[in-house]
Amino acid sequence: MDFFVSYASADRPWAEWIAWQLEADGYQVVVQAWDFAAGSDWAHEMQNAMSTAERVVAVLSPDYLNSAHGEAEWREFYAQDPSGERRQLLPVRVREVDPPGLLKTRVYVDLVGLNSVAAREALLAAARGVRGKPHDEPKFPGLREQAEVNGSEAPRFPAALPAADGTSNEPLGESVILRAGDTAAVRDFIARASASLRRHKFADSDIGAFRISLLELLHNAVNYVGDDETVELKLDPTDEALSLEVTDRGKGFDLEEALARSEAELSERGFEHGLLRVYRLGSELAQVSTAPHVIRWLREQTPQEVPTAFGGENVIPFVFSYELDAIRIWQTVHTIWQFRHYTRRSSAFMDLIFDPLQRPTRRYVGIEVVGEYWSGSSWFSRPVLDSLLAFKKRNPEFDKQLLLFADTDSFEHRELRKYCRRAGIVMFEDKSVIRDLKDKDVSRTIRKTQEKRHGHKR
Repeated sequence: MDFFVSYASADRPWAEWIAWQLEADGYQVVVQAWDFAAGSDWAHEMQNAMSTAERVVAVLSPDYLNSAHGEAEWREFYAQDPSGERRQLLPVRVREVDPPGLLKTRVYVDLVGLNSVAAREALLAAARGVRGKPHDEPKFPGLREQAEVNGSEAPRFPAALPAADGTSNEPLGESVILRAGDTAAVRDFIARASASLRRHKFADSDIGAFRISLLELLHNAVNYVGDDETVELKLDPTDEALSLEVTDRGKGFDLEEALARSEAELSERGFEHGLLRVYRLGSELAQVSTAPHVIRWLREQTPQEVPTAFGGENVIPFVFSYELDAIRIWQTVHTIWQFRHYTRRSSAFMDLIFDPLQRPTRRYVGIEVVGEYWSGSSWFSRPVLDSLLAFKKRNPEFDKQLLLFADTDSFEHRELRKYCRRAGIVMFEDKSVIRDLKDKDVSRTIRKTQEKRHGHKR
């Protein structure tokens, strides 16, 4: 595990935001708010997290510095790395406070006063250990100079211009041309686009995916254009999906080759390249043309909520809903169309998709297949289950028992029953039984299933 997030209860929103950004960047994170299950022993969970994490994020605030538990947590990592060379202790300041004592010697990430885009960049730069050189040339600290274009004042970024009625223009459905590396303009565009998408009822998960994907695609694009060249963004949302095109006038790159190369790197080094993250967060990522070089990213709108039938505190939800055209894995929702693209990629990529199932300290994965597949005789849950079993086989540490509940058409129900029997998945067919599932209920069902299987063999 990469990071353990240590925080005071008053800073839980900050801790969850930090954990989300780190996980979106490919890190494995443990945070109490998500990973300490109800009924578990807090001290045991804390000790386990601290002993398995390579690094700790200390969320600095007045409440945190007054917490005895907080000090015990960060001091453990300070003792392992007293010189700070391995950067095992990563302080992140979220409220005005001056770190005392030993913490004073550690350089902290300062998120106070930053907007969400700048804060994410600062956090991930520190996590990656990259140099803090800005993308833009720093302003001349002497006499104030006026930027000029052809002898006149440089035009303002179009998305920032006020409309005739005094409101801000929305960048939706427009093409915006930016100077390569103009991070201020990019941040402004992202902020305005995110606000517009929220007003158009896009889910926070869809907006977050858009923001991360735009930054990653721009990061790749500017590697192939000069500082004086431009990159064009075209944002086109509809009621069903969000489409983003990034065009540069440089030499560009072969997308499929770049994805294959980054997947090989993931297998060898366990590092998720930005392009893989963009792929994972979208429904489609494709190269539209090479002259000019255009990459198109599309994401279907995901449901706000995907309900789960399995109850009990020890069950991780894995819901396959034909009705909502969605697959929920723990707290992440994908569309079925996304999964069609996922299953064509490498096993290393699929490990990223199923990895959230490993993080909660729960004993069971509750798979639900609900609704009827439109094609009738063909059932699509089979390749998804095959991928899940392959993931389980590749990762011996994934020791959770698979449970399944089916409420679908008669054909798929029969096929799932046979599939579960062969795969050793415990199948439930009574919804009332699984609403408040306890360990003893699962154990009893497993025993009955095994007895039937052995009796059938005899």
